[in-house]
This record gives sequence, C-alpha cells and structure tokens, in this order.
Amino acid sequence: YLGHLKYAKTIMARPLHGYWFLVRENHATVLSATTILAVTCIVSVLQARFTGFIFDMTAERVNIFLEIAKIVAPLLLFVVCNWCVTSLMAGEGSFKAIYIASCYALTPIIVLYPISIILSNIMVKEEGNLYVVFLTIAMIYMLFLIVAGNMRAHDYSLGMTILELFITVLVMLLVVFLAILFFALVQQMYQFVADILLELSLRS
Repeated sequence: YLGHLKYAKTIMARPLHGYWFLVRENHATVLSATTILAVTCIVSVLQARFTGFIFDMTAERVNIFLEIAKIVAPLLLFVVCNWCVTSLMAGEGSFKAIYIASCYALTPIIVLYPISIILSNIMVKEEGNLYVVFLTIAMIYMLFLIVAGNMRAHDYSLGMTILELFITVLVMLLVVFLAILFFALVQQMYQFVADILLELSLRS
C-alpha cells in the first residue's frame, strides 16, 4: 500500500513511463488512488481555509462539504463520462484504470497547494504573482497528467487522446445540463403539486 502511494512520485517525475506501469503492471490500487483523492480533498479544504486574508477574503466562511464536492464530483463525472466515451472509441482502459489514473493526476495539488498556502501567509499583496504561479502550475501539471494517463490507459496516440478528452468534456457538459434541467423540472412539479394541495385545503 505504501509502495503504491510512493509511486505517485514516479508519476510526477516520469508521467508517460509511470502511467504505463501503473496501468499495465498494477503499480496502484483503488485504495491507494482513493487515498490520494482523500488527501487532495483535505489539501483543498486547507487551501480554502488558511490562504492568507489578502489573497482570499472568504477564507473565514469555508464550506467544507462544498470544497470536497468541488474535487470529488468533477472527478467522478469525468471518470464515468470518459469510460462511456472510450468504450465507444475502442479504448483499452477499464473503469478501474481510468479512476486510478485520474486520482493519481491530482498529485500536483497535494505537492504545490501547501507551498501556496505558506506563501500566501508570508507575502504582501504586491508579491501575489508568485502565489498565483504555484496554483497555475498545479492545474497545468494536473491536466498534463490527465492527458498522459489517458494515453497510457487507452493506448491512444496524442491526437486521439486530445480528441477523446474533448468529447469527454462535451459529454460532461451535457450531463450537467441534463441534471440541471431534471432538477428544475422536479422543482416545478413539486411547486405545482404544492399549489394544488394548498388550493384544495383553502377550498375545503
């Protein structure tokens, strides 16, 4: 288990090489991947809560569950949509492989966010560019690892990987739109039934 967690360093240092052995040689498990996801959630909450006041004036009003949902919900949605898309595009990656690869792609957040938290509490406003640089590097590196993980998990070329990721994002947006539409319809139906019940109670 600890060896699987330490393998995240290999993913960070040599993404293409590391992901090949991670997916093909089972150098990671669902448990280790979920641990990385959990640590990422903790780091994200700490970043939202303890970022210096001059860089984030809302730190005192952090919703822990919302911060966790910002990490978990998009990741799970991506895994499901990516699995659906690649199943239709002859991708070799299983649902398990996609989940593990996606969780390990969060490693830059674990490494760089704590540094940004520390910097935000010792720097002045004029030095804020360095704080933003660490956050930006974490996001860009995470996206790079997602691309590398998808290439190795599905055995795609770079062009094919970019295409299927683009389609995956479109499917994710479609799912979100349908979910919003569904909840809006449910809310309207609930309000309609509530109005009818209120009218009946008034007439009786």
